[in-house]
Amino acid sequence: MNSTVMGVLNMKNKIRTLAILLTIIFSMINFNSLILHCGANGTYVEGPITRDTLWTLLDSPIIIANNVTVYAGVTLTIEPGVEVRFGGEFSLFVFGKLSAVGTVEKPITFTSNKEQKGVGDWGSIVFNGAEKSTLTNCLVSYGKDAIMVEDGNVDIQNSSVFFSENGVVVVNGILSIQNFIVSFCTKNGINVTDSLANIQNGYVSNSGENGIFIAGDGQTSIVDTTLLGNVNGILLTGESVSNVNITGSIISASTQNGILIEAESHTNINIFDNIISSNNVGFYISTSTSTYLTNNSISYNKVGALYTNGSHIAEYNDIYGNEVGMDIETSGGQHINVNAEHNYWGDPTGPNHESLNPYGKGDKVGGNGAEIDFIPYLTNPISQVNTPPTANLLADRIWVQPNSTVMFYATKSHDDGYVYQHHVDFGDGSNSGWATLSVFPHNYTSTGDYNASLLVVDDYGAVSSASTATIYVRDTLQPLYVNLELSNTTTFERGNVNITVYVTDGTSPVADATVTLFSLVGGEFNVSTGQTDETGYFNTTFTAPFIGNTEKDYIRIVATASTNGVNYADGSDYEYLEVWRATGIVAPGTLAVEIIPESPQTFSAAQLSLTIRVMEYDMSPVEGAQVALETSNGNLSETYDITNINGEVTLTFTAPIVTEQVNVTIAANATKAGYTTGQSQTIITVNPHTFNIEIITQTVESEKSTLVTVIVRCNEDSSLVEGANVIMQTYSGTFVPTTNITGSDGKCTFTYNAPQTTVELTVGIHANVSKNGYASTSSETTILVVPAKAEGWSWMTLLWIIIPVIIVVIVVVLIKLKVIEVSVGEEEEER
Repeated sequence: MNSTVMGVLNMKNKIRTLAILLTIIFSMINFNSLILHCGANGTYVEGPITRDTLWTLLDSPIIIANNVTVYAGVTLTIEPGVEVRFGGEFSLFVFGKLSAVGTVEKPITFTSNKEQKGVGDWGSIVFNGAEKSTLTNCLVSYGKDAIMVEDGNVDIQNSSVFFSENGVVVVNGILSIQNFIVSFCTKNGINVTDSLANIQNGYVSNSGENGIFIAGDGQTSIVDTTLLGNVNGILLTGESVSNVNITGSIISASTQNGILIEAESHTNINIFDNIISSNNVGFYISTSTSTYLTNNSISYNKVGALYTNGSHIAEYNDIYGNEVGMDIETSGGQHINVNAEHNYWGDPTGPNHESLNPYGKGDKVGGNGAEIDFIPYLTNPISQVNTPPTANLLADRIWVQPNSTVMFYATKSHDDGYVYQHHVDFGDGSNSGWATLSVFPHNYTSTGDYNASLLVVDDYGAVSSASTATIYVRDTLQPLYVNLELSNTTTFERGNVNITVYVTDGTSPVADATVTLFSLVGGEFNVSTGQTDETGYFNTTFTAPFIGNTEKDYIRIVATASTNGVNYADGSDYEYLEVWRATGIVAPGTLAVEIIPESPQTFSAAQLSLTIRVMEYDMSPVEGAQVALETSNGNLSETYDITNINGEVTLTFTAPIVTEQVNVTIAANATKAGYTTGQSQTIITVNPHTFNIEIITQTVESEKSTLVTVIVRCNEDSSLVEGANVIMQTYSGTFVPTTNITGSDGKCTFTYNAPQTTVELTVGIHANVSKNGYASTSSETTILVVPAKAEGWSWMTLLWIIIPVIIVVIVVVLIKLKVIEVSVGEEEEER
């Protein structure tokens, strides 16, 4: 073997050895993702995830150091309590499956890794895989498009998205989001384009543009969702929008429009059973394609409904309390016609129109009398007419030094239902946003006069008038120091507590300072305001309130001291008083009142028996006591009665119609000559009825139709439910109609049009059911879609034709081969 050949062989051996070494080296490297452990700082993660992976609480926080990609067919699971922090403008791309299931106690967090966090610090959680991913009990904040569903499928439950550019974006995808909060997004809370989106039992607030943005020909359902304090509550826009259902929702306090419809064309848009309240404009309709609005409550907006183009129908709505109930706005000579018959306008005399109904006391209607046809009108409301809440803003100090904290209290605001949220404008360019909290601390950094104002919104979306307080910030004032002391920090209902307020300048007592006391919430002061004596003291007595059925409650007692800006800034102090329910503990001569419900819980519109028992301090019955009753919701069969020989009054409570759990307070006040008045309260929990939904389907061929039947029953008594609204959705194929109402048999039917397919296809379908008095419920099942059968004769028919022909051919061939001989003569002789 010559040297050349030997060199070639040596080179081949070296290459083979190098290949083996490289194979061993690469086999030792895990391309699952690059993980750098950095001790107390967390676990740094970047790169691809190519096999099933678990992020544990042990490794938390997980810090994303570059883009992370979950490959198709791979599952990333995140344990409850894990915190995922993004270290830059990086994203988590999910082409496989993400399972992030936290708990109430241990939510999973996705947020920025910066100390000073801001909107857009990181990119997105991007879902782009066919497998359904899950986010449950998750907190997502400070992203760009925080959750992005792009050709993906995601289920979001009990989660919140805050302080992002867009909260949730879905494009050509499938999104189910329920029991959620999306707040303080600088653009859109939820953005839906050409997608199947089920949005239910949510809260979207304080969006810089739109609460919910909808475009394209997808299928979007918005049910039982509150949109509060957005620029536009809901926007329908683009060249076309189709298959949108908005029902059972509250759209309130929008700075521009509650619902804005500006899409050039649209089909199958259903907007009904909503509350559109306290917006700049309730409905702004600028599309030339006809719209239909029905069974909505449109109240306390500057303009209830404003039309700028096209022909439209708005009927069977409650339109009241608006500065203008309905109006038109034209530019360029567009033709506008609105059929607004059969609406209630806030008064039996109908709407006010300068020429058609000048004596109408209801909401004003614009137009020349031809554009908006409002006759005939309804003289009674279709649903409940709501009264706006009353805001009450208190401040613990009025005259303050710069950088001093002022405590603002919205706690004494009230409503005939309940106050849902509060909004404080501090008057210095900042505000609290809409919040359920009722106490707001704030620092004023610069001298000046600041007009703070409070708005509150009730459970029906009505916003109050503003309650104001002026704060005077001066750098020439010296501080006052206030010390509040209670003789007891614990008492029973209607118990008395002595209060001592001591005011000094830090070293010496201050005389003639004005002391003001208030409590949060309930109870009363013997004297609530007065001057300190020469030793700096002020004394009064506080009587604790009734606290209802709770075992104990806490009352915050606040004392402020002021010299009205002369030499001193105001001072304040507070203490909590623990108040216990005083069952059976009554002083002689005082009536003891007990409210005994048949049950502490009932269902929507159900009747419940109540017994009111009036006793002396020794628990002996009191006959002839006058009992006055009132309820915060629902109805009482009697509001006044006199106790019998057993000291009792019996009556019936009829629960209100509710779609969510509501606590109703029932109060009784008993009086009789010779006795001190007695009082009591009880709370009845009213639950909505729930649905049992049965969906009946059958196999259907490709591109053909079949009937789908939905049967709705009441879970509590198994009765069939008439009048339930059923909305059908599917990601493949179509339903006609998409919305229907159950009949007296609890049924309604839909025609399902199957998609084209050449293989068996299992299609998921969803039924969303709602009705006043019931909790909205969803149910889902599947339809089997099979390929179409070939056209023409069946195989059996062909066989019946072909077999005789084959037999004849065989006989002819056998005769030709003389296997079979036929003699004509023999046949004739035999005959």
